[in-house]
Amino acid sequence: MSRMTKEELRHDSFVEGTARVTHYVQQNFMTVLLGLAVVAALVVGGVFMKQSRERSRAQASQLMHQATSLYGSGAYSDGLLKLDDLVSRYGGTPEGKAAVYFAGASHLALGENDAAIERFREYLANEPEGTYVNSARAGLGLALEGRGDLADAAQAFRELRESLEPEESFYAQAAFGEARALRGLGQLDAAIQVLEPLTAAQDFSIRQDAEAKIAVLKAMAQTSAL
Repeated sequence: MSRMTKEELRHDSFVEGTARVTHYVQQNFMTVLLGLAVVAALVVGGVFMKQSRERSRAQASQLMHQATSLYGSGAYSDGLLKLDDLVSRYGGTPEGKAAVYFAGASHLALGENDAAIERFREYLANEPEGTYVNSARAGLGLALEGRGDLADAAQAFRELRESLEPEESFYAQAAFGEARALRGLGQLDAAIQVLEPLTAAQDFSIRQDAEAKIAVLKAMAQTSAL
């Protein structure tokens, strides 16, 4: 294998992969949001005419449906207004608790990393066994990375990775995120170590991506040793 030039190292697929991973996470948020919107519509149809607590739940579901519809159309800021209203008025409902996570996802989509970090941490603190814990931890890692807090980002991704088995959803994303942060910190050997289990992944694209990133890291190590 020929040695990579510094210019190639600056523009390798490892760096460009940051945008792809961010897009993947946002698409994952979209999938969950759209699924929740369908459930919300069913809840509204089923309990809207019932009394008191059930009516509040239906109203919370309506707000969630409106928020997810806005998110789906790319109107993240307008969606956040609905989500904030939902948290304020119906924070004790399942929809209100989930809205905290979705607010974090919306802030992340807008590139508002500080607000995303705050919301993801709030969700994780209040819902440690919640439905969206892994998504929130992945989003937290991305927001910290986007803010330039690479050490904290590496830790967030590491905690997510270590809580999962290699074949589980989010494991590869967490490993790639941790390796990116470690690379940014100059910890090339540690980044390689994190990626090595992915070279045995069943998914060919993950395996291929991991091998390519390891090759880049090794080339960087050789270049820095000169």
